[in-house]
Amino acid sequence: MHFIQDSGETNHHRFSTEILDRLFQQRLGYDPKTLPSYSFLSTTRLDENLKDIYKFLTTLEAPASISIQDQKRFIKKATQFYVQDDKMWKRRLHSSPLLVVLENQKRMAILHQAHEGLGHKGEQTTFDTIRERFYWPHLRMDVKHHVQSCHPCQIRSTKKNDVCHLPYPNQLPFLLRSM
Repeated sequence: MHFIQDSGETNHHRFSTEILDRLFQQRLGYDPKTLPSYSFLSTTRLDENLKDIYKFLTTLEAPASISIQDQKRFIKKATQFYVQDDKMWKRRLHSSPLLVVLENQKRMAILHQAHEGLGHKGEQTTFDTIRERFYWPHLRMDVKHHVQSCHPCQIRSTKKNDVCHLPYPNQLPFLLRSM
């Protein structure tokens, strides 16, 4: 399995850009603009906030705010992130940081690799796999949408519903007497 691994170095910031580039070039099953994190106003606003944070961390230019309180909130939020090698990372207390993914095409590629590349394991496994390395607003909604849009998973779930249900063993004597 080739799920975006470290390139063998001890520095957790060195993701294999070759693997990421190949993933982004794949033809994916649907348009990234259909992802919930792209199409809902509240999620696009969160993406804009992350872009503002990235700009602040790289240029130290804070966005124009209405009040001092808004500026304080923004700076507090920005301290949860840092930029290294032009990539933004989300800090975690007791774990390695998460790579912040801002581009929808990259999100799609990561979703595809985590779900299809791991053998269509389902929503929770896909979510757990992605959230260990990546961060973006409303990741869970995107995972749910991706898994529900997966054609092989849809076919497999309808086959489960078509299975003939046998009676429980304690019902067999009753069924045999009624025949």
